[in-house]
Amino acid sequence: MKNLVIASCSLKPSNFAQKVKEYREIEYLNCIKQLLRVLPKNYEIIICENTIDNTSDILNEELNLLLKENNTFFLGSENNNLENIGFGELKMLHTLIKKHDLNKYKFISCLSARKFYTCPYVFEKTNSLNKEALISNPDFLFLNGNYRVNPKENLYATMFYSMKTSTMIEYANFAYEIIKKKEKTFLNLINRKLNGSEQILFEFIKRKKISYEYIDWLGIIRNDWRVSDDFFDVNNFHIC
Repeated sequence: MKNLVIASCSLKPSNFAQKVKEYREIEYLNCIKQLLRVLPKNYEIIICENTIDNTSDILNEELNLLLKENNTFFLGSENNNLENIGFGELKMLHTLIKKHDLNKYKFISCLSARKFYTCPYVFEKTNSLNKEALISNPDFLFLNGNYRVNPKENLYATMFYSMKTSTMIEYANFAYEIIKKKEKTFLNLINRKLNGSEQILFEFIKRKKISYEYIDWLGIIRNDWRVSDDFFDVNNFHIC
């Protein structure tokens, strides 16, 4: 039985400078190309984008062609979520499950496409999964030697996670209801502790008593370029 990767993209957030948008096109191109290299053969991919209306908005010709060739689902620029990237990804997930029949897949892996997957480790772990979910919350080891211990209390990382398809559909609906309630309360008086996608994922696993396997590392390289505002500064790159 096949599995599915849902890769979330936000190519051109409207509050980013033009030079940042152009760099993000290059970064997404390289990350998606690498993702396709390491995906096991039993995986299919849907790329979700929520800041542009179609590929004509993309300047990089190679990225334009790559998205056309790889089942890209454009939600449109009106869905641009500037305040909370994680909420934007959850909205994309919810919209996708409403518009696509995903029941032919055994597992669904959700990931942020602006990450460099060095190997197929997380997908192989999903293929052998005997629980309902595969989750993590890794620390960051920077290439300059710095080590960042990430908070572990009441949250799980959402840069990558996998669930059985029925569980993922339940999670998408669960998360969407929380986001809807929060958006209706301007002061976020409802569920103050659920202010990010990481907290919502933790709450779902806990409240629904979802069985899961926890992994310490993902084998991903991430570029936190806003640390120095230099896109190619090696000190911004870290393993997680």
